[in-house]
Amino acid sequence: MNPKPETLNPKLETILLTAFFLILILPAAGAGAETITIIDNINHSQAKVQTIVEDEIRFVSISELARAIHLSVRWDAIQKKVVIKDGGEMLSLTVDQVEAKTAKKTYRVAPPPQLIEGRVFVPIDFVVTILDSVFQMQVDWYKVAKILSIKPKASRLITKEPSSKEEAASSEVVKSEVESFPTKPSIESLPMKPIEVDAKSELPSLGLVEDEEEGSTLERIVIDPGHGGNDEGVKGISGMLEKDVVLDLAKDIRSILLTKFPDLVVTLTREADVSLDLDQRINLANSKRADLFISLHLGASSSPKIGGFRTYYCGNLSPEKKQYNVREKAAKLAEIIQQVAAERFEEPVCPPQPAPLYGLADCFMPAVLVEVAFSTNPWDEMKLKNKVENKKIVTVLLDAITRYKGIREIEWMGF
Repeated sequence: MNPKPETLNPKLETILLTAFFLILILPAAGAGAETITIIDNINHSQAKVQTIVEDEIRFVSISELARAIHLSVRWDAIQKKVVIKDGGEMLSLTVDQVEAKTAKKTYRVAPPPQLIEGRVFVPIDFVVTILDSVFQMQVDWYKVAKILSIKPKASRLITKEPSSKEEAASSEVVKSEVESFPTKPSIESLPMKPIEVDAKSELPSLGLVEDEEEGSTLERIVIDPGHGGNDEGVKGISGMLEKDVVLDLAKDIRSILLTKFPDLVVTLTREADVSLDLDQRINLANSKRADLFISLHLGASSSPKIGGFRTYYCGNLSPEKKQYNVREKAAKLAEIIQQVAAERFEEPVCPPQPAPLYGLADCFMPAVLVEVAFSTNPWDEMKLKNKVENKKIVTVLLDAITRYKGIREIEWMGF
């Protein structure tokens, strides 16, 4: 006679069945969990935050997002309300409700915020549109690369009027220094790009730039051939185009650098005649954790007598920005480039110039803009066409990088 099988306690049976059910469904629920990278060009930092994808809609944790872009958040567990604050602006939103409110305006959040595992998640569109509007940020979402780029809107970049005669005088001194040499106000003047970038031109996945002290080695360089595609840059007297000249130079520099330093990683922002906006170039350099960013250009002037090398570094960085003192290092690199140019061409050159270069301010590494010649100067154009003289231009940048590399890795003089 077979013994009678024991029966489970009804409560224990219910618990086991529930646990078995959860095991079946939890993998499916977590399958849409992914991290994205936030590049905060206002505070000059990067962070990775958790997102969840449901029904092809990406939700981001509002607490992680706020921490990444330096917004303060208050959570009311009773009302299930989140209040986001930045300066004098406040925005409140409630779980499962489609309205987000400021003191003056109501916005629609669709789909509404969701409470998941004790955290409030909002759709990425909420960040791109509503946070963008309320807190005066320009927010761009790179869908394929999973990058959220935050930068100030133009209205936040407008220089305030000097509040005193001393400030006004100081402003005029800076202005005169910048305007004493022909210069470009930015790396490139480009129209505002759409919120979501076309997938074909998006950036590769980012590595995270840690908030730690920078090492002394020089391992990664990003060289940016300016312009490209529909943006031809300046045109020479004989018709040569800036976009073509700087691309050829960039390829030559990379080729020789890789031969001379096999362990060095050298990346070009573009390999062909394609259009890239400024944010894509800067984000690429930041994502590669580059130790140097060099943007190559040609100069132009109303006077055919003006020519030679010009090197600029960003002169409008706030000291509180977390950029590892890159301004001082960029100034040193610019100084070395101009010194080497004077030696190679055996002629006086202009000192390196600080300038309000909008793009370079967003780099996490020492960054310079180099005008290797002036397309409006007949002698400079000849140098660009002559193989021997053209090689001198390449050699100037190679020698400058090598000298800078030696300072970084051997002496590291604290600049």
